[in-house]
Amino acid sequence: MKSYLVKREHIGDRPYRTGDTRRADPALVGHLVRSGVLAEAKGEAKRQDKAAPPPQNKAERTPQNKANQ
Repeated sequence: MKSYLVKREHIGDRPYRTGDTRRADPALVGHLVRSGVLAEAKGEAKRQDKAAPPPQNKAERTPQNKANQ
């Protein structure tokens, strides 16, 4: 499933308005992308390629502030 931006109103599994986001199988909505009704969402590729944050080391102690001693 991919996210698509709705460029023109249409009725699919439900009515879609311009500016909505639609999640669908690329094989099923390919004709809508080619005709300009849908466009791939810009942030979709970025979210998939983004690296996971490094795990936090919970065993490591935080340094104490000298003012609190």
